Order: sequence, then C-alpha cells, then structure tokens
Amino acid sequence: MKIIALAAAKGGVGKSTLAATLSTAAIIDRPGIRVGLVDLDPQGSLTLWWNARALPYPLMFSMAPGALAHAQDILRDERLDLLVLDCPPGFTSIQERAIAAADLVLVPTGPSKLDLDAVAATAAMAERAGVPSSFVLNGALFRSRLAGQAVMALRERGDLLYPPMHRRVAIAAAMADGRTALETAPTGAAAREAQALWAAVQWELETGEGQ
Repeated sequence: MKIIALAAAKGGVGKSTLAATLSTAAIIDRPGIRVGLVDLDPQGSLTLWWNARALPYPLMFSMAPGALAHAQDILRDERLDLLVLDCPPGFTSIQERAIAAADLVLVPTGPSKLDLDAVAATAAMAERAGVPSSFVLNGALFRSRLAGQAVMALRERGDLLYPPMHRRVAIAAAMADGRTALETAPTGAAAREAQALWAAVQWELETGEGQ
C-alpha cells in the first residue's frame, strides 16, 4: 500500500494529467489493483476529469486537508493498493501535509526556465519531511532543444524519472473525455511514455529510492 503526492510550486505543469495517467497506467498494468485519487487542488481539474469518466475506477475520495495525516487509514479501510494525491500549487499547508503523508513525491515541471527554477523548493519540502522525491518532465516538445536542456538540468538537480511526458494531442483529447491516452490510443507514443513512466514510478516505490 503506497501513497504518491504530485506536488509543484508552480501551476500549469500537468499535475492532474499525470495523476490521471499514472492511476490509469497502474490499473492497466495490474488488473485488479485498487487505486484511489484525492483532488486537493481548489481548481478541481482531476475531479472534473473523473466526473466525465463515468467508469468505476480509479476511485475518487474526498478528504479534508486536516485528515491527510490519516491517509494510511484510507488505504487500509478501503483496501487500496495505491493512493494518488493531487496537490494545489504553491507552498501551502495542504501541500506540506500531503507530502508528509506520501511514500513518494513526484514534482512535475515544464521545460522552461521559469518551470525549472520552481522545482527546488518542492524537492526541499519533501527532503525536510524525509520523503523521497523525483522530478517528472512534462509537456515538453518531442526532440526539442529546450527539452534536452531541461533533462540535463533536472538530472543535475536530483532524481529525474525517465522518459519525459511530451506534449501530444492524444493526451489532451483523452483527458477532455474523462479518459487517458492509454485508453484512447493504447499503441501510440503517449501511451508508451505513460507505461514507461509508471514503470519508473513503481521502481521508486518498491526500492524506496528517490532524491
């Protein structure tokens, strides 16, 4: 039973998309696994995706920020194998509590300098909480110079999960329909990247290694 927190100081880096994608990847990879989602972001993008999904999995849970310290209780009581927390951007007490409750913190970032400059503070928050963290490069243009530079910069700063999730039409189209590219285009490039990223996340969870 594991908890993943998707946290980032900067908004617009794709936390909700990654939460949906990784939870779906886990279910496809391990049929029968029980995966839960918690949308802690006031914007509610993950909740909107789940409402449009009209499928019984993954499960969605409502949790008050003050209850995050008891997230393990939800895992046990609901017989979940994985719980994914989608945090609000910034440096809020909600984010701090979610990070403290997690087994692994994923820090999504875009490839721009503004995006990259924001990752260190979130990783430091995880380090203070004693929780492993890993960066995820998200929304990069495939084979672009900017993406290559971002990969090198993130590797210098800490643990970077590979491969990056590139900006692809299939991802946005699927999310609007309450699904993911793993379901709408299972043989496409976006699905392959999602499967590989989930494998990397699994390895981090199983070994307990991160930044």
